[in-house]
This record gives sequence, C-alpha cells and structure tokens, in this order.
Amino acid sequence: PMSKLMVDLYPAPMSFRTLYEDDGATFDYEKGSYCETSFTTNMQHHNSLTMEIGERKGAYLPAARNIQLRVHGQASAPKVVTIDGTSVEKNHWQFDAAKQIVEIEFADRGKKQMLELVWQ
Repeated sequence: PMSKLMVDLYPAPMSFRTLYEDDGATFDYEKGSYCETSFTTNMQHHNSLTMEIGERKGAYLPAARNIQLRVHGQASAPKVVTIDGTSVEKNHWQFDAAKQIVEIEFADRGKKQMLELVWQ
C-alpha cells in the first residue's frame, strides 16, 4: 500500500481536477469499488494560493496515507501555510530555492480540507 500520495501542482489562476482511485488489481471498480477526490486551486497574483481538497466520494477506501503537495514555480518561501485555518508548523513544510518548490506534507483524512499559502 501507498504511504504517500504525491501531488505536483503547477499553479494557475484557477484549476479543477478529479483524482480517480481503485485497488489497481481487480475489476471491482465495475461493481462500484472506486473513489474520486476533487482538487480546486486558485492562485491570486502570486500572493496567495488556496487549494480545496474535496471529500472523498465512493466505495473504495485507500490505505491510510499522507499527501505530499509540491507547489512548483515559486521564487520564495511562503510567509504563512495553513490547513483549515490552522497554521502548519515549519517542520511539516519546506522550500527548495534551487528547484523553486514548496513541499507540504499532511494527513489525507478523506474529508474536505482547505490549504492556503500566503507570500505577502
């Protein structure tokens, strides 16, 4: 089983994607054993980024895991990182200046979550 779901984000002013998952080994998806999770992002003038992860919908339940979000194309570290309005400790995210990537790792709860990164 997967311990991390890697999500690479190349921010745009507005985007929407749906992640489809099943067990990858059987035809149980034909009987409805799959799930979908929506990802909606909004980048505001390179000052802030919000990402809403929708509630997981469907009968398939992936193994417990973390989400590792990599936000590409960032010239500096954000000043603030929050999940559902709660500040994320610096030991749970990092900025790689050479690669221009902000990386955040957090639990995939299967419920709606709102991430916000603020640069100014």
